[in-house]
Amino acid sequence: MMSAKLSVLFFTEIIFLPITSICAFHNNLFLNPRHYDSIRFRPIPPPWSLHSPPLVKTIPCASTKEIVTSPAISDLKAKILAAAIPTQRGTAAPPTGDPSLPSRIDDLIRSLESLCPLNEPARDYRMGGSWFVEYTTAPPPSNGVLGPFKGTARQAIDLENGTYTNILEVGPGRWLTATLEATYEEWDGKLLEDKRKNKSFVKDTEPLVTAGDSAFIENNEVGLLLERTPGSVIQLFRNFFSSESDGNTGKMPAEDYGRNCWKVDFKYLSIKILDVEIFRKEFVETSRVWKMTYLDDETRIVRAGSTGSDKDDFVFYMARE
Repeated sequence: MMSAKLSVLFFTEIIFLPITSICAFHNNLFLNPRHYDSIRFRPIPPPWSLHSPPLVKTIPCASTKEIVTSPAISDLKAKILAAAIPTQRGTAAPPTGDPSLPSRIDDLIRSLESLCPLNEPARDYRMGGSWFVEYTTAPPPSNGVLGPFKGTARQAIDLENGTYTNILEVGPGRWLTATLEATYEEWDGKLLEDKRKNKSFVKDTEPLVTAGDSAFIENNEVGLLLERTPGSVIQLFRNFFSSESDGNTGKMPAEDYGRNCWKVDFKYLSIKILDVEIFRKEFVETSRVWKMTYLDDETRIVRAGSTGSDKDDFVFYMARE
């Protein structure tokens, strides 16, 4: 009798424990209201993954500086996130009557940057993994807005293969996505030349780099493809990207720029609706510059621009997922 009871108990645990986990995952994915207003969510992991090793490969840290989260750092992070709430991660205009909000947020971010605990953040293993854009000064689509649709911007960095993926996702079920695949290398300090056809689109009106680093495509064949694609919303992407290549114009004074800067090279852009690719663009010699101004275990700040000059930088404040 005792053996029979133990068998029934064992059978019950084997059968119902996975079912419980699956149901919890399903409810969190489809019923959690946080998903529908584009706020980050984390599905409940199955029991067998609770003690799994991290997916990011750990490499030796080039910096000798240990990370110690001070009260000052924690306080600044809390203030930045609180101040950014009215901006909806940078997708909304400052509240009426508070035009100085972006400036105040930038002051807070610069204060946090001054406390960066790493000497060589661009060479640190903490760069790897998945990051969520909590706030940015970049215009659409870099801030997670695709046409009239507000979504989220994420970035996945693979240190082992020297690649990264920028992903913009819109709507329940992520029915609309734009994905940019790219590689990176240490920046040598040479300024990149901006050769875009339409230079009237500058920092205040059109992004040069994104957490989803979009590259503004202007191509007649692309236009014809979009016109044949069901749904006029696809045409909204026509002016988002350009394929003009960047060159080198001059070199800054000698300095180890690679310790905190990457030159990123675009490979291709893919746009999908309901996981069906409706647009793909290959890039040739199209590069941007990322400046890693802050990095710790949970937060990363990047100032990204088209040339490497501070004049065209956009800020991205990101949290590890």
